[in-house]
Amino acid sequence: MIVGQWVSFGLGGADKASYYLIKGLIELGVDVRIFYNEWSFPKPSPQLDSGVLLLSRYDQYKDLNVPMFEIKNVENLNNYNLNILNTHRGGDDFWLIPGLEKLHCNFKIVETNFHGNLFTRADVRVFPSYTMIESRSIQYRYVIIPNPIMPKLSNYNLRKKFNIEGKFVFGRIGRPAKDIYSDTCLRAYKILENENNFFIYVAPCNEARMDAHKLGIKNILFIDQILDEVYISKLYNTFDVMCHSNKMGETFGNTIAEAMMHGKPVVSHFGKDWPQAQKEVLGIDYSKHYVCENNAEKYSSLMNKLMTDKHEYDLWSLFLELVANKYYNYKSVAAKYIELYKRIVI
Repeated sequence: MIVGQWVSFGLGGADKASYYLIKGLIELGVDVRIFYNEWSFPKPSPQLDSGVLLLSRYDQYKDLNVPMFEIKNVENLNNYNLNILNTHRGGDDFWLIPGLEKLHCNFKIVETNFHGNLFTRADVRVFPSYTMIESRSIQYRYVIIPNPIMPKLSNYNLRKKFNIEGKFVFGRIGRPAKDIYSDTCLRAYKILENENNFFIYVAPCNEARMDAHKLGIKNILFIDQILDEVYISKLYNTFDVMCHSNKMGETFGNTIAEAMMHGKPVVSHFGKDWPQAQKEVLGIDYSKHYVCENNAEKYSSLMNKLMTDKHEYDLWSLFLELVANKYYNYKSVAAKYIELYKRIVI
């Protein structure tokens, strides 16, 4: 079986999930070819602060050591003897692969769909959560396969480097995008801030820096967005609790699952407009306790519970790590994709 993966090189959840899916497929012996075009490279966006450095995963994909092809005419896809072309789209982003909708294909299209829209072309769609299906009332041909997640890549942390040894550390990792930014986790932390705790905020937009200053938060470190996966793993190891805060919600929540992979409890709040899949990703037993309304006081009480109750902390750390390794391990997820590919290739 020859599988083509159409990729983009940004730092979003789709870009990272695509990378780990390919990595898993390769390790399971699948013949993979990577396809991209000019639109695959990161470009400035109104949701990003002006002057923000646009990091690219191109070299990361290149290091996978599988054939990579830049496609300038989509008709050329028919020349690669593909059985499957796996695309990673939101269901309405025709700009990413111009011409695919009208192409007479000699391969099947599997679309890994991250938004729940259904206008793009696909023989089968893969959605990362049941929550998305329910919230979008989707009834078309689909399967549910969670996103493949970055594993724990280091056993080290950065507490000594940051001079925060002995402190209880809250952390947040996400995209520096204004459309998803919420100040809830910062306002919640301000309620708890004392000399014995600390907050690490990774990939802030300008609003986050300004809000922290307005709130008078002193024990905080801002770290610009980074691509080094080992360093990111060390950051998760540095956290005691991951504070997920997205004003829209999640169709899956890669950073939630990454924190779980590192054995870190997660606190989250509901958003608006999008599905709220963080409940599903955390697991129903856990989410009943640690996903709350978008309210700083309630959010802060959940943070405080994990900071002050060691038994509770240890219980949920272990539970979440087990859930993540069972369902979100990139090789296990890739195996599910292989099963799907085999079913639809005739």
